Amino acid sequence: MDISAAFDTVNHQILICSLQELGVSGSALSLLSSYLDGRTYRVTWRGFVSEPCPLTTGVPQSSVLCPLLFLLYTNSLGSVIRSHGFSYHSYADDTQLILSFPHSDTQVAGRISACLTNISQWMSAHHRKINPDKTELLLFPGKNSPTQDLPVNFGNSVLTLTLIASVAALCSCTIGTAGVLVRSSLTGMYVYQWRWVYFLKS
Repeated sequence: MDISAAFDTVNHQILICSLQELGVSGSALSLLSSYLDGRTYRVTWRGFVSEPCPLTTGVPQSSVLCPLLFLLYTNSLGSVIRSHGFSYHSYADDTQLILSFPHSDTQVAGRISACLTNISQWMSAHHRKINPDKTELLLFPGKNSPTQDLPVNFGNSVLTLTLIASVAALCSCTIGTAGVLVRSSLTGMYVYQWRWVYFLKS
């Protein structure tokens, strides 16, 4: 799940409120407010420079605080995801939802759609927008499980399902997963090593 223009659309007022809810107060909150307030930008085109305009959204990129402030801004999204029985991993502006379910569950497509709908509502309230073109649905079926078709609605479109039934299938496609791009040039050995990254992090 990819967020469009993630760092540029952070609303300063919502961010400050989020920091307060997380217990940031006093001098620390004042310092962060000062860090965000009063910023301006100019547009340069063919030698012409515009007048400075106030910048009321976004966190300064390439700064140490940028990813931290972004994570704090999106912190409450986790409760929305967990309320639908999903777990998740996040890496910068990429979020990976994880759901384990039996192949006999006929309601899973509706559960995924409902979760995405609530996430979209949260995004709208926080001046965010999911990029459907970069949102993928991957299915890892259990051994001897029948092939499933999951018609998951996302807005006005239906997410494309990629079935990963084996290491060979994983190596035959290119997928993005929370900051890691798995390409078709990977061999089975690399896929095996990649699987161990999760256990090392845990």
